[in-house]
Amino acid sequence: MDLVSFLDRFPTQGACLAHLEAMRWPSGPVCPKCGVVNDALRLPKREGYWMCRACRAQFSVLHGTPMEGTHLPLRTWFGAIFLLATSSKGVSSMVISRQLGIGYKTAWFLTHRLRAMVEQDWEKLRGIVEADETYVGGKRRKGKASQRDSGNDQPKGRAAARATVAAERGGKASGTGSRSSTPTATSMRLSSVGTTGTAT
Repeated sequence: MDLVSFLDRFPTQGACLAHLEAMRWPSGPVCPKCGVVNDALRLPKREGYWMCRACRAQFSVLHGTPMEGTHLPLRTWFGAIFLLATSSKGVSSMVISRQLGIGYKTAWFLTHRLRAMVEQDWEKLRGIVEADETYVGGKRRKGKASQRDSGNDQPKGRAAARATVAAERGGKASGTGSRSSTPTATSMRLSSVGTTGTAT
């Protein structure tokens, strides 16, 4: 899936909000002030905002995220997340600026906030660190042998998820996984740490 096809899935601000609400609140809106679940009214005059019936607090699904209080369209955030999550070698602010049609300073702000979110509370791996990536799931293209595995049992297709793992020799491990079909990169802790990085 390319960037244009991905953004076609989220044509409006409302579509982006609906997706985030479904992902973050599977059991209904959660009030960040009192913690009540699925007991809030949608505010018709404020797109994406809810009012808790219990404490009357107003909130949105963006509360507590890097996107809270943003003046940028959520499609721009989704596009930046997509580019960061699907690039195996990383992507620069200049590339994001060009791909999304936004200024360099805005692109730098987006990447800085998103990377800070991913790296929050992570410890660096130390000593000798070994890292590798693979693709999990997906459907191999017909008649196409795997180029990543001599046993030809590691599929890589359009729906495959990329998993990256780094580990200290004899110690801690960490990893991240992402799928190009979703607007968020999913981080997973493989042990007591959740850091992917180089040795220091």
